[in-house]
Amino acid sequence: MISGFLALGASTWSLASSLEGTNLPPSIPRMMRVAGVSTVLAGLARQSDRSCPVRFMGDDNVKLTDDLHVVFSMPRARTASA
Repeated sequence: MISGFLALGASTWSLASSLEGTNLPPSIPRMMRVAGVSTVLAGLARQSDRSCPVRFMGDDNVKLTDDLHVVFSMPRARTASA
């Protein structure tokens, strides 16, 4: 699973680099880079359990890596909805 996150983040970063200097607004490659970095970080901060525990949802078995996974996933979610 980690390798999938790393591959997706790296390919998103690479695509952003190839889109620089095109007719697209400069903000698009920038947002793609943010999405790529946050994908890699979310992959490195793995969920501790398959249930994907989240502290603010009231789960009791939350570890630091769970919190970090959620935090690193947030920029990606905001970028995708923009």
